[in-house]
Order: sequence, then C-alpha cells, then structure tokens
Amino acid sequence: MRRHVAVSKEEATLQFDRTVSRDLVHRRAIAEVFVTDSAPGPPGRTFVGVQIPRGHRMNRGSGRAAAVLVLEALRQASIYVAHTELSVPADMVFVFSRMDLRFADAASLDFQGNQLSSMIDLSAELESLPNGRPRRMVFAARLIVDDQILVEADGDVSLVTKEAWPLLRARAGAELTDADEPPSALPISESSIADVIRSPEDAGGHRFEARVLVDDQHPFYFDHPLDHIPAALQVDALDELCIHVLSRRATSCEMFTLRSLRMDFRGFAELSSPAFASVRIEDPSGTSGGDATTLIAEIRQGKSVVTMATLEYALEQVSVDA
Repeated sequence: MRRHVAVSKEEATLQFDRTVSRDLVHRRAIAEVFVTDSAPGPPGRTFVGVQIPRGHRMNRGSGRAAAVLVLEALRQASIYVAHTELSVPADMVFVFSRMDLRFADAASLDFQGNQLSSMIDLSAELESLPNGRPRRMVFAARLIVDDQILVEADGDVSLVTKEAWPLLRARAGAELTDADEPPSALPISESSIADVIRSPEDAGGHRFEARVLVDDQHPFYFDHPLDHIPAALQVDALDELCIHVLSRRATSCEMFTLRSLRMDFRGFAELSSPAFASVRIEDPSGTSGGDATTLIAEIRQGKSVVTMATLEYALEQVSVDA
C-alpha cells in the first residue's frame, strides 16, 4: 500500500536536468549515473534526486523500472551521501553486506513518460575506528514519487581503504577485470543482457538450480573494474530463476512482480569459480494463504554459500485483449 508524505521546500527544489559527477557514485559511464541533485533534509537526512531512464537496457521492454535499477539508484544515493555529507574519502571501497528493499505495490514503479524521476530520502550513520577512519555505514532510505512512498530500503556497508583492498582480495587470488575505458556494449545475442542464468533444473524438494552467466564485459554489471561478481548480477540471476519457477505455477493471465527483497552477502562471489543460483518456494502447498509467494534463495560456489536471499512476489492478473 502506498503512503503519502508531505513535500518540503528542499524536496521541491531538486533538479533533474543533469547528473552529478560519476566519481561520486562509483560509475564510469556517464549514462549509468542516476543521481541528479541533493538537498539537506531534517537533521541526519539528505534528499537525493534520481532519474531512471525508461530506455535503459535493463528494463527489458517493461513499462516499469526493473528492480535491479531501483537497487542501483539506492546504491548510488547512499555512496553519494557518504562522500558529500559524511566526508568518506573518495578512494574508499564500498562493500555492501546487506540490502533490503520493500515495494509499495506491483505498479508502484510505472514510468512517467520516458523516465522515472524521484526523490530518495536517505539517512546514514558512520562507525569509525579509534583513528577516525570510517569502517562501516548503515543507511535507511525511502524512494518517493509524487508525494508517495514507493520503495523503502535499508542497508549495511563495509568501508575498506584503497591500500587494504588489494591485500584483502589477494587472499582469494582475485584479479581486476580492468580496461582504460568503460566496457563497450555487446550485441544482445552475445551479451546475455536478458538472460543471466543457464538451463534451470529441478533439483527436487521444490528447489531449482541454474548456472549464473558472467559476462565481464557487460556494460551495466561491469561498468567499472571489479574483481568479483557484482550484487546487481546476483540479484538479476535470482530474480530470473524465481520468475522461472513461479511461471510454472501461473496461468497465461497471471504474472508475478517483486514485492520485497533481502540480500545478505556472506562473502565475495569470485570470478574464477562457477556460480550457481538456487531457489525454493517457502510454502509450495500454498497453505499459508495470502496473495504473495516467498522464495528462499542462495548463490553458491563449490560448497560455499556466498549470498543468501529472500524474495517475495505478488500475483498480478494481466488483462488479455480479445
């Protein structure tokens, strides 16, 4: 259910005619920057303007903003506030250990024309070491469009210095997928833009598994140098597998839309090892009732579970023209 909020003078003055510096949101391609502006809110809060373009490749022809783009907008807003309001050094690495998203309703992210312009009301707190170096940030955010709260989110981020990062990652033998310029777009047939899992299989016990396809030249997932499988790719893989599982239970006039998402990142998903997505329906018999279905999911490599997730989907009736 959508909730209304009052619009303050600061919110009303947010601009959407240009983006902020790409360095402040940790992106390399200018076209991948969603943050446009910010304004101070009540104590401890910042209003951030974001715009998600309808034509972004990750929307896959939908009339709604893809969940992974909402996640990206929130990621950028939290990083932007950390740098501009909390004075986190620009060269620190942000490692998200948890992210929760809760959507107001199935149609809450419909595009208005060619874009979804919104305001993110974000509060963040830092934890620092005795020497003053920030080590952790927790944040809470609300994505608001036309005075309505459409998405609520909160997250937990570890902050690592530029000097400590190579030492941390070298323990796993990680190597950066680097290039002097942002990766160029690949033809859809070759870049797996609309398909990030391969051959879902019934693993028994109402559980399904699929190999995660990793294209380290993908222009969105690997916009900037990474030495691990990014969270956005993991979210898309789990979402795609969940929809595959749920579609087996739906009629031609039904579709499932994401209602909530919780991601717990327990470790790095390495590029050097095959990754597999696994999901199971929490209540396959439907005895719990209600109009939502919950799936328990994970990303694993070998015997290690690197990511745990819970995804809830709402059933939506689709009108069919005669």
